Amino acid sequence: MADSQETYYVITANRLVEGDVVYMAEKDGEATWVTDIANADTFPTEERGGAIIQAEGCVQSNVVIGPYAVEITGKNAPLGTKEKIRSEGPTVPHGGHAMPSVNPDYSI
Repeated sequence: MADSQETYYVITANRLVEGDVVYMAEKDGEATWVTDIANADTFPTEERGGAIIQAEGCVQSNVVIGPYAVEITGKNAPLGTKEKIRSEGPTVPHGGHAMPSVNPDYSI
């Protein structure tokens, strides 16, 4: 990004209960976690450290695991390939959307 533009971040983590990718959004001064990056709060560079500290409190409360900051565009779109994939969801169908096994005798 050019020097004249500020860099903004969202805080991402995985929800501890089901492992979903989540993003931090503050509600009434408390950290909450949303699954849609478009609903995440954004933080300029100088506030990123404080946001990570707030997210680490949720780690201590066993809500999320592994929070970190992700650089974004102006539309809350992540800049890196890994984060684009994480924000769009799994690339392989799973659960009720998974393809049935070709061999019905095969099980995991």
